[in-house]
Amino acid sequence: MSFTNLDKKNKFVQNEEEYNKRLDTEIDQLIDSFHHIVKASKIGDSDKYKIFQEEYLINCMSSNIIRSAQSLLTLISELKQSILIFDYKSLNSGILSRIETIEQEKINVSDMLMSLQSDIRNNIKELEDVHYSSISFEIEDDDKSENIINDAEDNKNEEDKEIRNKS
Repeated sequence: MSFTNLDKKNKFVQNEEEYNKRLDTEIDQLIDSFHHIVKASKIGDSDKYKIFQEEYLINCMSSNIIRSAQSLLTLISELKQSILIFDYKSLNSGILSRIETIEQEKINVSDMLMSLQSDIRNNIKELEDVHYSSISFEIEDDDKSENIINDAEDNKNEEDKEIRNKS
């Protein structure tokens, strides 16, 4: 793992050196072009050939300045893009803050689920109590009915015995 980190660091250093070289080259080109333009713009007695030659030199140097400026703008764009893409600190902090937010939401949802689970258990217990108490009332009613029937049968049996004893 440290090998890949070392490779990334070496690539970053190489890219930095490459960017510095490009920057130095383009700035030197800009300075040289400005120097040549200023040198060519000196007023002096010159023939037409010399004037056209200086004009051509100024045009070339102007195009070099434009090319160097465009190259510098491209370099700036690349640097901005690399900062956006490879800015691991801000990317990591964004990811970590999102993870913290999700963890907090997870805890909140877990708490809500625990509360719902507790409420459901209590409701089920109440329903079971009501259900079993109604069953026990039915059983007690059945027991009372059976006792009454048994008492009636016992009374009838006793009456039958008394009638038999009398006869």
